[in-house]
Amino acid sequence: MIKKVFRPFWSHDIEKIETWLSTMARQGYHVVKINRMTNYFFFEKGASKAVNYHIGYDKMFDTLPETLINDGWEQLFKQGNWYVIANQKPSDEIKTTLVRDGVIKHNWIVMFVVGGVSLYITFPFLIFLVTISIRFMLPGNVHVESSPFWVFTVLFWMIGILGIYSTVKRYKANKRMSGMTMKQRDKTIPSRMEEKHLKKAGEIIIKRKVAWQYSPDKLENWLKKMENQGYHLYRVSKWGIKFYFAKGEPRKVSYCLDYQNNLNQNYFDMHKEAGWKLNYTNNSFLSKWSIWSRVYEDGEVEPQLYSDDTHMIKHAKRVMITYLSMFVPVTVLYLMVIILNINLLQRNGMDTLRWSTLILYGIVILEFGTFAVKSLLYYRRVKNKVNYS
Repeated sequence: MIKKVFRPFWSHDIEKIETWLSTMARQGYHVVKINRMTNYFFFEKGASKAVNYHIGYDKMFDTLPETLINDGWEQLFKQGNWYVIANQKPSDEIKTTLVRDGVIKHNWIVMFVVGGVSLYITFPFLIFLVTISIRFMLPGNVHVESSPFWVFTVLFWMIGILGIYSTVKRYKANKRMSGMTMKQRDKTIPSRMEEKHLKKAGEIIIKRKVAWQYSPDKLENWLKKMENQGYHLYRVSKWGIKFYFAKGEPRKVSYCLDYQNNLNQNYFDMHKEAGWKLNYTNNSFLSKWSIWSRVYEDGEVEPQLYSDDTHMIKHAKRVMITYLSMFVPVTVLYLMVIILNINLLQRNGMDTLRWSTLILYGIVILEFGTFAVKSLLYYRRVKNKVNYS
């Protein structure tokens, strides 16, 4: 007897699906197939069993390693790049640890594509709401004309909402699967109450830096100069805008900003073991930056997180491509919208609503265009530095 169950968005939370498959197995239904196109799971009726499942994603997956086989794992099936393996041993007797790198990487790629499309869909809608709100606050009558294409408009925004939902779900799942533990609170860092008193006494200063992600080398140099002046960075706000410094003696500190597509505990452990201190990290969808620091003495060569020239260029190139792919399409899109609106204005005239719309579009172009140019110039600076070193 074959039973099929429809589970849309199943790949958003693999761990939840694995738990569900184990529950089905205890009820006597054992998964034999997944239709990735229709999102149907097919189960075969049998005896009730306690089964641990693992769903993985790997283009190169073929057969199970001998280590997993010896620990009781068996391959059930593979479809496309997805595979399902199972183990009937009790959970506390399973000795092997299965990595999630393939699923995590797949999720990040899907998040980037789907999240980018959703951003392009929802951002114009937000601008539309702002301009309409401005128009309704102005004197005069507002004439609303129905559109014969309202069905397509609703469908358009439903796609955007589902895209945002998908991005959020995958991000939360990735955060759990990566097992990334944020740095524990440093005992030397003052509490919020102590920080307030030290700030009044002038022992702590706060500086703000916005959009430093597009010119990370400039932030590195700025932090080094602050250390040379006796201001020691001890924490950064959650969103990476406010930098908190404690007054002390001037010292030599190397700061390195690192952008990675995927952050996991091994990444943090590796650099901490090498003597680096983690000052800030953010593993959000659009910002996976970490700020590392390391004190060194006069006469020593300034330590670098990555000293290999090839890696430095690749890192800068990854930053550039990431932000160019985000901001260039939006900039071009709104530039085309402005040109279209100017042509319409020449025929229909100008009013307050149209002026407001053009100004908002212009601000978007200026802001996103600036971010794109900054990331491009950052790559050029790193490339020139490596070439002339």
